[in-house]
Amino acid sequence: MHYGLFCIRSLICARCVDTNEHLKKCYRCVDTFQLVDWPEITKAVVMATAVHDSYAGPWRYNYDDQEGLGTIVASQAYKTVNNFWYDGISVTASDFPKSIYFDVNAGEKVRFVITWDSHTNRHGGDTNKDALAADMDLHIFDPNGNYISGSYSWDNNYEVVEFTALTSGNYEAYITDYRFDDSYEWLGAAWSRRPTYTFTDSVSQGQDSTKHTFNVPEGTADIYTKLTMPSGTDFDLSVWDNLNRRTGGWTSTDYSTRTDIPNSQYSDWWADPEWVWVSPADTSSTWKTGTHAWYGSGTYTITVETA
Repeated sequence: MHYGLFCIRSLICARCVDTNEHLKKCYRCVDTFQLVDWPEITKAVVMATAVHDSYAGPWRYNYDDQEGLGTIVASQAYKTVNNFWYDGISVTASDFPKSIYFDVNAGEKVRFVITWDSHTNRHGGDTNKDALAADMDLHIFDPNGNYISGSYSWDNNYEVVEFTALTSGNYEAYITDYRFDDSYEWLGAAWSRRPTYTFTDSVSQGQDSTKHTFNVPEGTADIYTKLTMPSGTDFDLSVWDNLNRRTGGWTSTDYSTRTDIPNSQYSDWWADPEWVWVSPADTSSTWKTGTHAWYGSGTYTITVETA
């Protein structure tokens, strides 16, 4: 597994630079959209695929000053580049609003990023100038034109939206300019798509549920599995890898908690919701998850996110 740390205000950390160079070498040219010539696209790709949260773990989505958006997952970055999930355009004030369309499958976790440049004057001798001449905003709409989410910061040269797609189809990234002070800007965009799974079923007290299967691709950095149980019950979550190693709480045949899967953590039996976090996965192929109803009966929901 190859991570590269993405620092939210720069691309200067050694691992990030290493990943950037590999990305520039692996790109497939589409017209003039070459990563080697488009730092704006490269930065957007890195931000869109910095989906490993090494600090927060299961308490994800709280971007922090240490890790920013997250740590880049090289396999995700290659996937974005090889599938051409990026764009690069030169824009003027008259080009707004600007739309970029992209396909998504229902259930996927999507992160969409736009980036543009700050304006320096180092050749002119003013080494203190590093101004933002534009303030762009990002809005996401589903295939039916429904607003999903948006990003509206005012002091950054990027915007980031992350969402789980409820519908398959062609989504719209709708970009507006709150402020545009220069004659033009170079705008980069990129997005990542990560599989998620949702399993809902019923189980009776003292019984094990169905073992639900999900796919773990090679190079997976994170697997986060969460169990939501009925109120007043006590269910235990388990995850099995393709070698049948288990991490989780009790089952009907094993009255003990396990962390047999390498690099795994379990929330413990008292948590609600319960979770299992594997980071990184050391095997791929088909994994399984399920629950044991230690106390009470009812309908549960297990969600699995992979990155």
